[in-house]
Amino acid sequence: MSLASLPDEIPDAQATLEQYQEFLQLFREALEYGAHVAREFFETHHGASDHGLFAHILRWSANEYLHAKGHDLIDFVQEKVNGSGLSFLVAGAHMKSWKAVDGEMPRAQTLRRKVFCRQIIQLRLQFPDLDKMGPVLRNVALLWQLDGKQNLSSIEMLKPKTGDVRKGEQYWIWRVRLPDIFTSQMPVQSDIVDDQDDLEGIGLPESNMPDVASEHLQSDQDD
Repeated sequence: MSLASLPDEIPDAQATLEQYQEFLQLFREALEYGAHVAREFFETHHGASDHGLFAHILRWSANEYLHAKGHDLIDFVQEKVNGSGLSFLVAGAHMKSWKAVDGEMPRAQTLRRKVFCRQIIQLRLQFPDLDKMGPVLRNVALLWQLDGKQNLSSIEMLKPKTGDVRKGEQYWIWRVRLPDIFTSQMPVQSDIVDDQDDLEGIGLPESNMPDVASEHLQSDQDD
């Protein structure tokens, strides 16, 4: 396995926002779609709120949205991650996404996440065709949060580094919230049905739920 430290010339937050604006907009749309599907599932089944399952449905649906819609618009590669984790290669960056815990990035407990936070490239196993994708120069984390009504409330982008938030250590070199220009609103349900020919069948059929429910308990689903 090849490990290579990243160069020091990593763009600042504003430059990174500008470089990846198109993908970040698409990513936000995918998360909003995922939240819509998850809300609809619990509303249909009148079940008690289960935050772990809600997040799993959101991630799964967001991945399906990106797979169905995104590749016609932007050149990126999705990684297949246990528990429907969100991980991508986009124009020189390895981007991984997590749901924020108390507003912060989940603590790096696994080796893969620690390596990611140390800004080390470790992609050979996740992306077998890495040589065809061009150089990967940086690791970028995307943190998302939901409000009390389970709507997407914010996405933050950060360049992570080694640090333990429990000890008051800063674990990022820069951190920025996606600005309002990236904000998009999911259409009402009738519009979604009329406007999603490419997404037909990715809703979340009831027959699939036992497998999803059993998998969402994996603690390191997106490593």
